Amino acid sequence: MNRAAVLVFSNPSKARKFGYDRWEGPQQSGAYHYTGQGPIGDQDVSTRANKSLLRSKALHLPVHLFKSEGTDVTYLGLYELTEDLYRWEKAPDERGQIRKVVVFHLVKVEIDHS
Repeated sequence: MNRAAVLVFSNPSKARKFGYDRWEGPQQSGAYHYTGQGPIGDQDVSTRANKSLLRSKALHLPVHLFKSEGTDVTYLGLYELTEDLYRWEKAPDERGQIRKVVVFHLVKVEIDHS
């Protein structure tokens, strides 16, 4: 039995620090936008964490989304990438340099409990 999964942690405080709060988080459409990993320079979808999230759809891996603030962690649910997997935005890195960041498009998976 395959128990592999992708765990995604969204942190609103860090999102605000780097300007991600302009797009990251729950959307009116019901989707959830999540900014990829990589603190310095342009982000890349072929790096470890971003690649794992991107490959989750093709590999049929569940994506569990969490929101973290300080030491508090809240489980938001089971998600998957939408058909339009991601887009690129501009944001500062840890050094204040403007760079490309990847914004993944996630949608909550409805679970049939019947």
